[in-house]
Amino acid sequence: MAEISGASFGAYGGAVDAAGNLYFVGLGTFSSPALVRVRKNDMGVDSWPIPQGVSTYGITVDHDGNPWVSSTLGSGAARFHPDTGTWDVIMGFWGGSGLAEGPDDRMYVSGGGGVYSVGLDDLVVDHVFVTDETVKGVGFDSLSNLWAVTWLDDEAPTPEGG
Repeated sequence: MAEISGASFGAYGGAVDAAGNLYFVGLGTFSSPALVRVRKNDMGVDSWPIPQGVSTYGITVDHDGNPWVSSTLGSGAARFHPDTGTWDVIMGFWGGSGLAEGPDDRMYVSGGGGVYSVGLDDLVVDHVFVTDETVKGVGFDSLSNLWAVTWLDDEAPTPEGG
């Protein structure tokens, strides 16, 4: 079993599947790169290595029970299949922070330049929201509207010239 160091934020993100199992990851390359599952039924622990080129940040579990992580290095996101122990690494964008499954069988991932969506069935990437700001979080409200939380460095110039 891989271990997650308590240094540099320890377990940085967590998500629970429909069976009540907790999945978590450490923050990117600052921790031992592993996806960890704590099984609800017996509190046992399983772990799997994070693939090369994936630097974990956010985590969620889709409606099929597959954990997804966003990545701030190389790839935009990755999906794990607990039944086979295999990963799908999604390329085509960078800088993912938050992610959330949408009402349309797509995973929405924040990233450099906005928000990207990834088809759950075909893994096709689409750039659905464009901004010069860094999108840190995404989510959906009860009306299925996509919300994005952006971050802009105080030191960087703003559109107003400040």
